[in-house]
Amino acid sequence: MAWDRSGVKNPNWKGGFALKSRYIRHRALGHLRADSWGYVDEHILIAEKALGKPLPPKARVHHVDCNERNNEKRNLVICENHSYHQLLHLRTEALRRGALPGHLPTRWRAGIRLSEQVDRFLQEEAIA
Repeated sequence: MAWDRSGVKNPNWKGGFALKSRYIRHRALGHLRADSWGYVDEHILIAEKALGKPLPPKARVHHVDCNERNNEKRNLVICENHSYHQLLHLRTEALRRGALPGHLPTRWRAGIRLSEQVDRFLQEEAIA
């Protein structure tokens, strides 16, 4: 006979949240984005609550300050897809490395590392 020791019945239960890699995760069984253990990244749950509905399938959530554990609403941006999310990272890195706000990259190029794209962009800006 198997014992059910899941959730609150387990002596290691910590309230339904976990830290996995860089993200805070919450147990949300049945959620569309839940992993095989039933956990969903907290920033996804917060973005969905603010939006009032589940995120579209291709949507990503961006952390403005690049701190994956800072899940305050004002630090999260819902991106329509992976490319737009990567563009935000590219523009943030370009600003950090000295690009002027009015002269930022407008396109993410898939398959090219972020640092290489920023290097190319800054070189092109220096020539222009």
